[in-house]
Amino acid sequence: VVVLLTIDAVRADVLADPARTDEWPTYKKLLREGAVFTQARSPGSQTSVSLTALFSGKYFSELKWSWFGAGRSRFEYAVTDPTPRLPQTLSDAGVSTYKAASLIFLKNEFGVAPGFTEEEVVTEGRRHATAREVVTPLAARVRSVGRDEAFFGFAHLTEPHSPYDRGKLKQGEPFERYVSEIGATDHHLGDIVRALSAPGVAGRSLLIVTADHGEAFGEHGTHQHTKTIYEELVRVPLIVWGSKVRARTIDEPVTLVDLNPTVLDVFDLEIDDDTAGESLVPLLAGRDVELTRPIVAEGRLRRALYAGDLKVIVDLRRTTVEAFDLSRDPGELDNLFDRDPARVAPLLATLGAYFEARAYRAPGYETPYKP
Repeated sequence: VVVLLTIDAVRADVLADPARTDEWPTYKKLLREGAVFTQARSPGSQTSVSLTALFSGKYFSELKWSWFGAGRSRFEYAVTDPTPRLPQTLSDAGVSTYKAASLIFLKNEFGVAPGFTEEEVVTEGRRHATAREVVTPLAARVRSVGRDEAFFGFAHLTEPHSPYDRGKLKQGEPFERYVSEIGATDHHLGDIVRALSAPGVAGRSLLIVTADHGEAFGEHGTHQHTKTIYEELVRVPLIVWGSKVRARTIDEPVTLVDLNPTVLDVFDLEIDDDTAGESLVPLLAGRDVELTRPIVAEGRLRRALYAGDLKVIVDLRRTTVEAFDLSRDPGELDNLFDRDPARVAPLLATLGAYFEARAYRAPGYETPYKP
């Protein structure tokens, strides 16, 4: 019994601050009892991009994107891309799959998270549903899971989102109101934890809590998200709590794309050789293993690749290159490429080779700029 909760726009540094999480009992419990990944990255800084990558197990440029939807909900989605999605693979294997959709593009038909056999849409248009609207039915469905039923549930919570007016703090600085919104999700996480701790599922349940991307508050001259792939937007929290998970802090770099093979591994299902991710199950069990797949982030035709503490960013539109040593320069202010291009060259070559080998190609198709 696995539940995946993604929470909109949560920066990793907020949940890493004990002064804040001490006020949030559910987060505090998960951080104490779960596997906490300190170096998790989102594959993008847009919800539809990062969640599509998570469920497909591939990065943005590895998928085919096309226009879909109507009116103000019409954007580019990977709806016609043939890559199998995690929910469909689980459904085909006999796992019960349930989704409470808080955003219209999370409906099966948009291709972000398709393949759920049970879908409860609690929004319309471009409205962001509240956490209560998605968690209440999800928790009820978890409580109804049969003793011999394999189950995968998903919901995306949209509380931490501009204009930062869904938390207890209604006035004050935007960052503090934003943090207040993250705190407002704690009670709803508690509902899921209690459902997963009930007789019949306790002892065989797993909860994965992460974010689709981070949020900027003036770093690099930007606010909110989508605009860049700097760390304030792609470094996210990742906590896995539940059966057979060893409580510990894990510093091994990971990506949300790893969650695709991880969930398949949990259900003892075959992992597609073409996935860009790698299963985290050995790390969850307490083993120290070194993962070998590249970690990538993309957004607005920018591509980033990580190697140890080094991060390189290529902007295909502006034809610029940036490189940062995150151990010395976590704020990404000192561009090493300007001073030491030779150090950056191997990683830059690896980034180019990766997409040369794996980018989606078809006659007349070009990887789009998704605003």
